[in-house]
This record gives sequence, structure tokens and C-alpha cells, in this order.
Amino acid sequence: MKFCYSLIIFFQASTFATPLILITYKAAEREMASQTEKIMKEQFYLTREIYHLQEVKENPCKKSNALATQLCLENGEVRVVYRNEKLMSEMLGVFWK
Repeated sequence: MKFCYSLIIFFQASTFATPLILITYKAAEREMASQTEKIMKEQFYLTREIYHLQEVKENPCKKSNALATQLCLENGEVRVVYRNEKLMSEMLGVFWK
């Protein structure tokens, strides 16, 4: 059932081009963004279709369009801007709990 739910969410996200996980950051946080991307790939085994890194010019913690979660990287910290608990729990399972 979880697999079917994940497939539905994946295809829905692909269709509307809205990332499930959006990570926003300023140019000064590029190094941290690349470390975050490495963690997404190597520890969570997520593909680029699931998450999207977006460099912004102004406030990275301003809410943007994400289906499951938006994280912002600011001043060396990771902040959660928006989170859909149920969807994140389905996607990441034990990593999220």
C-alpha cells in the first residue's frame, strides 16, 4: 500500500512539476546545499525527482510551493518552513520518525 501511495505522489509531483521536498538557500550557502544534497542521495537514497535545490536571491525561508516539505538553509542552519507530516512519514518511513 505504501508503495502504491508513493507512486501516486511521485507521478503527481512529476506531472505538476512541484517538488516534494524543496530546499531553498542563498548563494552564500552553496557549500551547505551541496552537503545537503549528498545526504539526500547517500543516506535517504532520494533521487533528484523527489527533492529540488533552489538558490534564491532574497529570504530563503519564505514559503514556496512544495508538496511535502520545504527546508531553508540560512546562516549555517537548516530550518523547516513547511512540512506535511503524513506525506513525509510515508516517503521516508523510519528516517522521519
